[in-house]
Amino acid sequence: MKARGAAGGAILWESPISYPEKTIGRFSIKHRYFKPGLAALVSDREAFLTGRRPVSLVLNAPMKIHELVERCDGHEAVWMSDEPQELRQIAEWLTTVRPKGRVLVGGLGLGVVATWLAGIGCTVDVVERQREVIDLLGPDRPYKTYHADIYQFLEGVDQWPWNYAFLDIWQGTSESTWWDEVMPLRRIIAGRFGKRHVHCWAENIMIGQVQRALAYGNRSWHYTGFPHPMRSADITRFTSTVGLPYWERRWGHIVPYKKKETGDGQPRSRRTEGDAGAAQGRTTAAPVLHASGRNATASVQRHTGDTESAG
Repeated sequence: MKARGAAGGAILWESPISYPEKTIGRFSIKHRYFKPGLAALVSDREAFLTGRRPVSLVLNAPMKIHELVERCDGHEAVWMSDEPQELRQIAEWLTTVRPKGRVLVGGLGLGVVATWLAGIGCTVDVVERQREVIDLLGPDRPYKTYHADIYQFLEGVDQWPWNYAFLDIWQGTSESTWWDEVMPLRRIIAGRFGKRHVHCWAENIMIGQVQRALAYGNRSWHYTGFPHPMRSADITRFTSTVGLPYWERRWGHIVPYKKKETGDGQPRSRRTEGDAGAAQGRTTAAPVLHASGRNATASVQRHTGDTESAG
């Protein structure tokens, strides 16, 4: 893992992948270029929901990123990219938790997390349900890939041989994503194997929304049956112990166990819930890194120019 420059605890990480543009079936790897200017490292929305400071990059030259794109019924959706913000989110888990041994990765994406894990000596098992995505990345990979649905895979294994797990099979970061996709996975794992070291990409952003809804209102149908308002200690227990025996006894009867099928069938993109303008936008009084490209050394300044909301 390589990083260049830091500010406010945030680091500009170098992507571990390099793929040509390619299409197989309805999935593609595409290149996109960030124009010179500001690019989010910690968006305003993420900062607000997680209690940290926003950080932006100042790019002095175009920056190429990879995107995994799905096309369906005339619509295109980004499943993953290696833009600075997503790399930072993955790298923070790797450098904070320092996983070792055998690691389960749910969702192949562009292979960023699996490649990084293999590079630090982990044995990596990736579960990916789309054959086209597996084929896009080619056969020469430093990790093992299983073509399977992660829900069925977890319900079918008899034991938990992994030291850690990193799960990222969703596109959005809304509270509905937590209820409909993250929570069911956590219930399967905790219900069958007990408390494990499981990290779900962007779950802290989702939980920030769930906790506010439980405490202050503005609730969707997901919250039917929960007390209003809910005590702070109960909110913490509810969001941090999903699927464990205590959780199931207290709240399991309120929440349907199986993953819900929601939406209109159209593919969604990363940052659907508010970060779409934050990938390259303007923030006020946030730390700013100066960079000439992905591998450039960065410096820091305060930006106090015009404001464009990220969320």
